[in-house]
Amino acid sequence: MYFQKLERVEFRDTDAAGIAHFSVFFNWMEQSEHAFLRHLGWSVVQPGDGFKISWPRVSAQCDYARPVRFEDVFGVQVDVAKIGRSSCVYRFRFLDAVGVSGLVDPIGDPVGGWTSQRDWFQDAAVRPFAQGLVTAVCCRVSPDRPHESMEIPDAWREKLESFVHREETR
Repeated sequence: MYFQKLERVEFRDTDAAGIAHFSVFFNWMEQSEHAFLRHLGWSVVQPGDGFKISWPRVSAQCDYARPVRFEDVFGVQVDVAKIGRSSCVYRFRFLDAVGVSGLVDPIGDPVGGWTSQRDWFQDAAVRPFAQGLVTAVCCRVSPDRPHESMEIPDAWREKLESFVHREETR
């Protein structure tokens, strides 16, 4: 399963040449991660029994193949590259929306994104214009205490596992 959503390059996202600035990809990955978690019925901060559960990021990277420009519409595909005891590695792949068959029209896009069995990148000719990985750790957050990693609850692990695709990042 894949979580997918559409985005548009806004003016604020660009540099003086009208190209999306490298740093905005990290915002798009975080927004997509939050939309993915909401889709699963969670938030990045969940109430626990006398504490909160949160998912701080411990690693983030992004590689760029070609630029995107102001007003471009693109898709972000999210899946899970790896699940550990307390951590989850999300993979984000970015796809040009123009002219790609099977990509939902941005006007018909459900708010927040959708899930699909179809991998946008199953055709070897379709290449992401950028791709990134973010590692988040499931943590217990209590007042006046440092964050403490905790095992991912079984119910959450089960949902995350339906999005696991272990193939190498392309």
